[in-house]
Amino acid sequence: MEIVEYLDQVEIIVGIKMSRLTSIQSKLQTRVFDSFGSSITIKNIATTTDKWGDVSSSTVTSSSIVNGVPYNKFDSKESFEAFGDLQAGETDMVFSYDTIFSTESLITFDSNDYLVKDVEKYPFANGNLAWIVRLSKVI
Repeated sequence: MEIVEYLDQVEIIVGIKMSRLTSIQSKLQTRVFDSFGSSITIKNIATTTDKWGDVSSSTVTSSSIVNGVPYNKFDSKESFEAFGDLQAGETDMVFSYDTIFSTESLITFDSNDYLVKDVEKYPFANGNLAWIVRLSKVI
């Protein structure tokens, strides 16, 4: 097999995987996030530090409302029950692949503020299907 034929086959396979990726992303958006998602406010925060490295001020740089699907959420009265690696006041949430946030973001859900503790991609075919985020309640 010539290299050109091989590259053509690889291009076809990559094209099929990318079309599957966009198809699955679209289906997740309509069937999960739009159907079951809750309205979530994401505030991106910029912080400044003093000469000792302590945070001296923080400012909301942008804000957006997106749909997210919470899971592993426990009422504070039930937080004494051990469940995986969750600590008291923590919850997990899934966001669409195109949601923009960082570990400096503040998330408002169900009238409570949460800090982003950890962010992971849910990978598929060299792309991202969704963001899985661990949140810590601001007390």
